[in-house]
Amino acid sequence: MQTSSLSGNEEFDVIVVGAGVGGCIAAARIAQFGVNPRNGEKLKIALFEWGAYHKGDVKRGYGIPSRRAAFDGMPFELARRYMLPWGTLGMVGGSTHWAGMIAHPPEAIDFDHWRAETGVDWTWENFTYPLVEVREMWHPYPEPDEVRSPGQKRFKEVALALGYNVYEAAQAKLNCPRCGDCNGRVCRYDAKSTPLVTYVPIAEKEGVKIFAETPVEKIVIEKKGSRPVATGVVYRKDGSLHQARGNTIIAACGYNGTPRLLYRSGYGPREKVQGELIVENANVGKWLVSSLNVPGANCWFDWPIKYPDIGTHGVYYIERTTPRGMNDLVVREDFGSREGTGRFPEDFAMSALAPDFGRDFKAYMKDSTTHVGNIGIELSKNPLRGEIDTSGRSVFGGLVSGEGEAERGGIRSDFIAKNFPAVIETLMEGKEIVEKVVKELAPKKVNYRKTLPEQLGTNHNHGSCRAGASKENSVVNSDLESHDVDNLFICDASVLPFQSRANPSMPTAAVCSHGWRRMVAKHFSHA
Repeated sequence: MQTSSLSGNEEFDVIVVGAGVGGCIAAARIAQFGVNPRNGEKLKIALFEWGAYHKGDVKRGYGIPSRRAAFDGMPFELARRYMLPWGTLGMVGGSTHWAGMIAHPPEAIDFDHWRAETGVDWTWENFTYPLVEVREMWHPYPEPDEVRSPGQKRFKEVALALGYNVYEAAQAKLNCPRCGDCNGRVCRYDAKSTPLVTYVPIAEKEGVKIFAETPVEKIVIEKKGSRPVATGVVYRKDGSLHQARGNTIIAACGYNGTPRLLYRSGYGPREKVQGELIVENANVGKWLVSSLNVPGANCWFDWPIKYPDIGTHGVYYIERTTPRGMNDLVVREDFGSREGTGRFPEDFAMSALAPDFGRDFKAYMKDSTTHVGNIGIELSKNPLRGEIDTSGRSVFGGLVSGEGEAERGGIRSDFIAKNFPAVIETLMEGKEIVEKVVKELAPKKVNYRKTLPEQLGTNHNHGSCRAGASKENSVVNSDLESHDVDNLFICDASVLPFQSRANPSMPTAAVCSHGWRRMVAKHFSHA
């Protein structure tokens, strides 16, 4: 298809591709605090997003009629299983719309891991202001004790009595009505601290031009002298291709979208680049890190562990750091969320806990949402590394993930046992913890498997375009600038070199909040 220019080849000072966590932070803050270094004038910034933009004034905890109307008519099953597959949601605000918003800002040990992995200069001390920004903008605080369910309180009581360290997970919310639809649905009440209600209003106020429903096909990389230079983007609108030029390009398409965009732009490993190879860097799409999820125990109690009229998604964790150090083991309950174990009636009906038929089955289905809960296992720090293929799918040990809801992540147990036996040992330690806790909880019926399944789930992926001190082990430097291409930055979860605890949204926000400060100081300040 013929490429044409938009409005006589419209030019911008900054073009941001992707309106998720990193893209919205970068666009809003650079517009707010940056200036054209040549004349001190306001920057002209464009923010591209392939999904929709549900615009409206922010009313946290209440929502906006237009947004509520768009989201209320979206059936849960349709939204969860078809429209919003994990990692591919297209909407201004990004994947935080459907995430449960379990929020763990990075801790001091995370900075040690990041530096040890790739040599970035990130430290706890020089992230003081980014971490303040994370807490002010995202509100990551634990659920109030008043809404903790009876099952959660009992889980915590048992775990502490057994001598385990119990961690109270935080959530990035404000004025939450506790409807219980956090995970897998768009928040109708604007209570989730998504970029749509935090950073996008700042971006609009500062004059950022938002191109919604406008997928970017590639970044234009030109060879000028001895160094390649990013000079613009090619995007699709109304069935045609257009080009916009920019002095600075910021890729922010997430752990799978950014590598795929770079492949299409001629940047990456020779075998993955689509079209002409302009810049070769074998680290693009490599070093993908992920948490491992293992089934623990499904429990059916003869007393209500959950409230019938209050939905929460806050959880308690049992945390255990093993002598191996990096294997940070987490055992978590879902005894407070009505969606935690079975998101649909058929999930409860087909569960191994369900009676076969008759009155017992009827009674079970009637009480299942309040009497059934799960204890799961997650290994949030491990030595496994995957990659992103040319379709944007994650690959671990030769197993392709991301094809449909049931296949959104995975890695074979036999591959782990052969290559990383210490990981198997740690997961089995988690199994032992679950067994001890379940014994004390004494549910009416339990479905518990002592062995590991053939395939383990993966999620919370990041690190596919990681930051580091050298192009030999990374794609961008500590300031999120490409090692290889001038005027190109990456500002999303793909730059994180190593796992933090569980969900990476707040570490991503912290790194991107650090990144915009570096960009403004080095490139968008008037002399």
